Amino acid sequence: DAVGTSATTYVASAADTQGINNLGLYIPKSIRLELEERARLESPIYNGIRKLRVRGNVDVPYLYAADNAAWYVELSNTANEGQEHKAITLVGRELAKNIEITWKVDQMTPEGLIDFLVDELYEKMYKAKVTAIIYGTGVTYNQPSGITLGLVAVTTGATPIDTIADTKATLGEDAKVGAGVYVSPAVADAIRYYKNSEGNYPFLAGLPTGIVEDPYLANNDIIVGNLRNYVWNEQEEIRIDRDINMPKRTVIYGAYQVCDGGAKVGAFAYGQYTPASI
Repeated sequence: DAVGTSATTYVASAADTQGINNLGLYIPKSIRLELEERARLESPIYNGIRKLRVRGNVDVPYLYAADNAAWYVELSNTANEGQEHKAITLVGRELAKNIEITWKVDQMTPEGLIDFLVDELYEKMYKAKVTAIIYGTGVTYNQPSGITLGLVAVTTGATPIDTIADTKATLGEDAKVGAGVYVSPAVADAIRYYKNSEGNYPFLAGLPTGIVEDPYLANNDIIVGNLRNYVWNEQEEIRIDRDINMPKRTVIYGAYQVCDGGAKVGAFAYGQYTPASI
């Protein structure tokens, strides 16, 4: 008595052993690789954060605050440094999505089926993941803690550039080191089509150096910070399993991953540009 599953290792049937037909070999790893590559190309924020692959819960300790170095005269004693440490605690949060298709669709050419699955799973899995990295509440539906969690948006500034400057000004000096500026498409357009007092569009050819557009930032949102200060742990890469529903003549492709993320305290600033009313 053998059962076809998503396993990749065949198990022969025996008197006391359930046989396993390793249908998982039909689910190519290239799907997972294409998903990852597309996310890196589309989201600079996702591409820039620090990523780990550690199984189980993990604490990432870091130095939160410390005394600066000081100047001394000869033969005077050097003071001991005061240090405060914190930790980013990452647990296992489950992200999953099922795609049910008919047997007829499942009989597409291998290339066509892979393209279909990549498109569908990317829309569902990776968009949910990148959105959580930015806006995750840490509690709602067991979401990760996003970059903007707990931050109050800076809303001052007559122009997008002014709002970016005001947002960056709220960061501590250490947090400004290596900090980049990431803006939503709406803010990017407001910069591109900004017209100065002489009637010129100085940024029509491209955004100013250091300002990067990310399609996953919503509305008129702005994030400033060093992305390496956000840690994302994936306990394993996305797995894709296949399950057959005989009566309905359908196949379910299920995507699943255990992951979590969090930011260092005080490492990011959050802004929201308010367009001038006409």
